[in-house]
Amino acid sequence: MATRKTAFIPSFGQRKLTINAQAVEALLSWFNNGCNSTQIEGLITSPTSRFMEQLLLKEEPNTLKFNEALIRFSKDKKIENNLYMLNDAYQHKDSIKVLLDHFKSMNLADDIYQNVMKYFPSKYKPAHDFQIFLSATG
Repeated sequence: MATRKTAFIPSFGQRKLTINAQAVEALLSWFNNGCNSTQIEGLITSPTSRFMEQLLLKEEPNTLKFNEALIRFSKDKKIENNLYMLNDAYQHKDSIKVLLDHFKSMNLADDIYQNVMKYFPSKYKPAHDFQIFLSATG
């Protein structure tokens, strides 16, 4: 189940902030279900994973594509030229889950939005919605 926390700030009208943790949840689920390389479709098609991969490949064009790293992943052996840090994420999956659960229990979307909007005039209405994408890789 995808987790998205959305802040609707009444004083700022129609705009909102969405925090998307879907990629982290999908990765943790994949780890907990045996890391089957035939079950990576949801991991590679999430907006967070696509965005993370594009940023990483732009800076490090010789690294593996994310789907290749997932296919080659082994919890017991590190892959060379794999900047996605899958082995590190796997080793710390329990800590990542605790952090994610804590994060979901917070009202962070509201807090971030309200803190950022302090720097704008009181009648300002943002022209766009905003999204924060969480990833445990890359």
